[in-house]
Amino acid sequence: MVKVFNLYTGEFVGTWFLSPIGAVVAAYAQSKGDFNTWDYEEKYRSLIKMGTVSVTCGDFSALLFDPPLQYKVDELIKAGKAVDIHRHRRGTNHAM
Repeated sequence: MVKVFNLYTGEFVGTWFLSPIGAVVAAYAQSKGDFNTWDYEEKYRSLIKMGTVSVTCGDFSALLFDPPLQYKVDELIKAGKAVDIHRHRRGTNHAM
């Protein structure tokens, strides 16, 4: 379940049972009146922008993770019980 936020209006626009990428693409396409879901990947792929914690398509944005879950992961990393693979790959897995 992914909540999608409209960055232009500052409002949540809905919840989709898709991946974050699929949800923002669907929100964007449907805001344009396009409900041909089978065409979305081909038509809107070039509009997808990936960030560190979010994905956007046009003015529509969604988080790539569940914030409460990420908080728990961060606590495990700080306690030395988990490794942040993204920092580990860069060689900077230090407690903050």
